Amino acid sequence: MEKKHILIIGDGGVGKTSYIRKQLGKNFRQKYYPTHGINIYETDNTVWYDFPGQEKYGLYYIGNINMVIYMYDLTSKLSYKNLDYWEKYVYKHYGNIDSFRIGNKSDLNVVVKNLDIKNTNK
Repeated sequence: MEKKHILIIGDGGVGKTSYIRKQLGKNFRQKYYPTHGINIYETDNTVWYDFPGQEKYGLYYIGNINMVIYMYDLTSKLSYKNLDYWEKYVYKHYGNIDSFRIGNKSDLNVVVKNLDIKNTNK
């Protein structure tokens, strides 16, 4: 079976690395460490590409991507609005690719209301 290659992308601090760590069965880290470059995590059937959320750490091209996860922080309206930027970036470099959005940090007590979430199925 061919491995799934998943790019996870979004603003810095939205929880991309924490999401991947959870998928790998690893513990949550309380301290925030920004991703510098691209971190690659691999399991038997999936390769996760953890993309930096801050442009100062560079924007990269990764070949062989099968899927994109756009991640935003449910406590940050700006991180949701910035998904348009990330979607344009991915389209420019990868074209149309299977993707979906994940709102992260639902465990926190503060959730931004009225994100104006729209259906992004193409």
